[in-house]
Amino acid sequence: MKKVGLIFLFTLFYILSYSQNVRFAWITDPHIGSPNADKDLKNVVQSINQNKFDFTIATGDITEKGLNSELEETNDIFQNLERPLFIIPGNHDTKWSESGCRKFIESFGDNKFYFKYKNFVFIGLNTGIPLRGGGGHFEPQDLKWLDEKLSNLPDSTKIIFACHHQPDGEVDNWYEITNRLLKFDFAFIIVGHGHSNRKYSFAGIPGAMGRSTLSKNKTWGYNSFEIFDDNISITEINADTSFLWHEYPIMKPEGANITPIPKFENSTDVSVTEVFNTYSTIAQGATYSNNFIFFADLSGNVYSITQSGKIIWEQNFSTAFYTKPLMAKNYVILAGADGSVYFLNNRNGKIINQVKLGNTIISTPVYNKHENSICIFSNDGYINKISLTDFNSLRTKITSMNFESAPLMLDNNFYIGSWDNYVYKVPFNFSDEKPFNWKWTENKNFYYSPAVSQPVSDGINLYVTAPDKHVSAIDLNSGRTIWRTNAYNSWESIGISNDKLNIFIKGVSDTVYCISISSNSHKLIWKVDLDLGIDTNPTKILERNGRVYVATKKGYVYALNINSGEIIWKAYLGTARVNNLEFADDKSLIATNMDGKVYLITEELKD
Repeated sequence: MKKVGLIFLFTLFYILSYSQNVRFAWITDPHIGSPNADKDLKNVVQSINQNKFDFTIATGDITEKGLNSELEETNDIFQNLERPLFIIPGNHDTKWSESGCRKFIESFGDNKFYFKYKNFVFIGLNTGIPLRGGGGHFEPQDLKWLDEKLSNLPDSTKIIFACHHQPDGEVDNWYEITNRLLKFDFAFIIVGHGHSNRKYSFAGIPGAMGRSTLSKNKTWGYNSFEIFDDNISITEINADTSFLWHEYPIMKPEGANITPIPKFENSTDVSVTEVFNTYSTIAQGATYSNNFIFFADLSGNVYSITQSGKIIWEQNFSTAFYTKPLMAKNYVILAGADGSVYFLNNRNGKIINQVKLGNTIISTPVYNKHENSICIFSNDGYINKISLTDFNSLRTKITSMNFESAPLMLDNNFYIGSWDNYVYKVPFNFSDEKPFNWKWTENKNFYYSPAVSQPVSDGINLYVTAPDKHVSAIDLNSGRTIWRTNAYNSWESIGISNDKLNIFIKGVSDTVYCISISSNSHKLIWKVDLDLGIDTNPTKILERNGRVYVATKKGYVYALNINSGEIIWKAYLGTARVNNLEFADDKSLIATNMDGKVYLITEELKD
């Protein structure tokens, strides 16, 4: 909107705040990018304008894939709203974001909201996990922001809270919200995600789920949320009719209690120490080098700490880091969501150079010691080479879609998957004339792209797993499929044994597999059922000293016997997803989670 239009809208908003009742439009799950979603949302916007609501709240899944083009189209439609819009993202806006979730904030100003209107406070928080699917999470930096807002409110405050996922088992740290809201005299929670109108209670706090704006086999529609005479009512408005489906009195609910924070007693032969907390999401994990731990977060912080958690140095940049630090020569190298590559002195963190590549980067760089260069796959579909001698860069376009995982380097080639459904073999000496040697796919469905799982290899074949629940063996030289199976219910987590004879797969539900591999076949060696639940958290599976290490969505780290799969120990790091693990010394691992915490896991080794 133009500046004059915004001034008019918020002047109107200020005047309306002195009228008697509160009446706002509640829309959710437009999924712009799916068939006819744009037409449905345009009809909804037109209806909202005709009904002259005080404002509109949108509770996520605004787009289908979080693509920049989808967000731009959605913003264009929302520009036609005549009164203020308050909006948060959902998992569809964050899981596949080619901008590293920056475009949503650029389009709508923020991914959360807070405002006072009449006798109520309205709050919206994001539950979509950056570049992760399968449930929701309240990010630590957002909870810190929320605490600052709530600290200034009296207990008598009445709150309308909005998020996308249901703050129950659908959000792993749901209690962080319900426990905070229980302090106040009244709270009501509205959510999307389920595409239907439903009454809810979240740990005793009343709430509701709203229907999607999508028509599909019915009609387009949305909800009218009205607060009047100490009563809440919700009415569906659609193309054909309107009907009241929920009413609730504004009073403190009975029987609502604080939810205890989940705890777990770790195995006796392993110790878990939280050595640092960034209070901001760590998206990829840490790097261990020369007895120091290096990591970065989505608030732009970069740290070097000791194993005991003492800060050696820290830096902050105006970008988000989805990548792990890369150690090369005397540099700590980080690629940012702003498209810049930062070169820091590994001893003091001072910036030595910054190379702007021009597009979001969420794929961790790799070091090519033969050429003394680093290579980075960026979200505009390019491979980028930067010389560590003179910092000159060379770019070649591979595809039109973005890259996410770190590439595998093997025999003068890179192997990496893209969100265009292909796995690519890219030579070190790539050029515009020969950007890749081959590309491979067995599935053209975007949602099943092999873009997140980092491939592994035994030197003969490349092994890839993707959300189509298949594991594929690909000939390294020709790119031909050698074998392909869905017998192991795989998703995006894979690893290979040090002797290159077995691969490890984390199934999408409860199970870890050890599979013997050869040039043209595979055979199950063992499988173990763990308490994983549905696990779509993509992590590398590691092996050392006869132990297989698995990081999970539910916050656990497992050590398994390589010969039998028997659980040696199990450690709990909290409810947040655990990132890729990093080996420290022979008996220690470095682990981080998406709550921004860094752990030292020390195990007792037995003969």
